[in-house]
Amino acid sequence: MKKIILILMIALIVLVAVALVVLISGCQEHESLEGKIKGEMEGEWKQLYSMPLALGEFSSAKDNGKIYFGGGFEPGGVTSSVFKVFDADKQSFQSLGSLPVGLHHTSFAYLDDKIYLAGGWEDLDFDATDYFYSYDIKNDEWTEKENMPHKRAAHRITAYKDSILVFGGVGESTLEVLKYNTTSSDWKTIAELPQNREHHTIEHFNDKIYLVSGRWDGQNIASIDVFDFNEESFEQIEIKKGVSGHGSAIIENKLHIIGGEHLREIVAYDIHQVIDLKTNEIYSATPLPTNRHGHRAYAHNNSVFAFGGAIDAEYNTFETTTSMVHKWEKN
Repeated sequence: MKKIILILMIALIVLVAVALVVLISGCQEHESLEGKIKGEMEGEWKQLYSMPLALGEFSSAKDNGKIYFGGGFEPGGVTSSVFKVFDADKQSFQSLGSLPVGLHHTSFAYLDDKIYLAGGWEDLDFDATDYFYSYDIKNDEWTEKENMPHKRAAHRITAYKDSILVFGGVGESTLEVLKYNTTSSDWKTIAELPQNREHHTIEHFNDKIYLVSGRWDGQNIASIDVFDFNEESFEQIEIKKGVSGHGSAIIENKLHIIGGEHLREIVAYDIHQVIDLKTNEIYSATPLPTNRHGHRAYAHNNSVFAFGGAIDAEYNTFETTTSMVHKWEKN
């Protein structure tokens, strides 16, 4: 009996010790993060023109002052094959050749006068696809390419040098970073993510790619995974609040994280976080005029634009899809 009591006491001591280590570690992380929080970044949002139609969970790619966007949900939850371009300087929209297939939660990237499209969902059955297409901007023409080796949706793609890279999402082998060489037209795996994430955004700064927040298993991720091409490795930056289905854009060295949602809490956000990519300092900025998720954001002439998306989350997404475009400028 004494031996049993002794064993139980030792087990209790071990559990308390582990709990203290976790608590101290958590406090240190919190203090570290708190030390980087620098207060408010003043600015102002203004509502501008509207998109030609309301869209949510669509994709976009930027070529200087032109924003190519399409796919997503139209009001009522209809999967869209629309494809348009917005000229930020002329403040005008133009219709282009429709997507080869209607998709939501797909991803676009711009490279050498082409828009690349990869993956996504076709309907509300949420079966990820391995589609891969390129759009010739000069000829207004879509071309089917060799499919991705793994199906993906709610992922992100980006261009780097002569390649298209695929990061995260749901589907198959989601930790694998896929690379498509546009010269040799072949696919390969080049790295493995530190953790799964979907409904994130992707940004470039210097020779680094930033995978911004997102979620996994319904929980938002309060961090950014940073892939360094020179080191071929990842590092991580903590952020104040994890969001998913948000928008992001970089002005100079400042990463703006705009809006988003929490799937399990069934809520959309108006929050606006700013990360200094040189110091990792965190600022709060003027919130969006409305809650927003499933929208897109881009930077142009030192301003941040947020367009489309939905004002409410989960079951009300399809009923609150919007065509609003807002512009943020720093005071």
